Amino acid sequence: QRQNAGELVRLFSHNYRGDRTLRSNMSIDVPDDDNCALFITGLPSMITTRVLLAHIRNTGRIWQAHINPPDGRWHAFAAAKVTFFARAAAEAFYRASQEDGFIVRGVRAKVQFNRHKVASQPVGSVYKTRVLIIKGNPALVNLGNLTNIMAGEIKFWDLDDHFVRPIGNPERGEGMVELTLQFGSFRAQAESANIVLNRRLGALGVTFCFGIDPCGAI
Repeated sequence: QRQNAGELVRLFSHNYRGDRTLRSNMSIDVPDDDNCALFITGLPSMITTRVLLAHIRNTGRIWQAHINPPDGRWHAFAAAKVTFFARAAAEAFYRASQEDGFIVRGVRAKVQFNRHKVASQPVGSVYKTRVLIIKGNPALVNLGNLTNIMAGEIKFWDLDDHFVRPIGNPERGEGMVELTLQFGSFRAQAESANIVLNRRLGALGVTFCFGIDPCGAI
């Protein structure tokens, strides 16, 4: 079911509570001092990706964020796995949570490094983020059209937020728009959207680049 912009968009069964983006490199082979994944417990039961990420600032780029809702039986609170691109960012978030507490909507959550470890991403990924900036003709570059394209090729994504602004001079026939999509994760979301949308719209004059992650350091 498609939701309004800015709301959490989930394109998979709500009965499924596992992490569908888990991959084989999340293993015991990752050194502890390179682990970029953290596990957060005790979160508000109705938390969304948008709310979670809004409470993570001045740390670093988010590689992946995944929320486990309460199961209605054993767990009354939600939990989340947050993975950063770099170990330094993970350490900054962990340190801040220990010093100041990680409080979301009045609830103090517990932050710890995840035992399912994820290594830092390659140096070549320094310009990649969960934020995708798309520029082009508004007939092509609009949330409805992009959502339809992605829904046909991407199994699921979390849309944290989006922004639209006009660019160019309409009086000169330069009526273009810039649409910024803030996904919940780079992994399998912004990453996949960039590939899919480029393939479908790149030849039509639409351009793509990654933007600044608001969770990143100042």
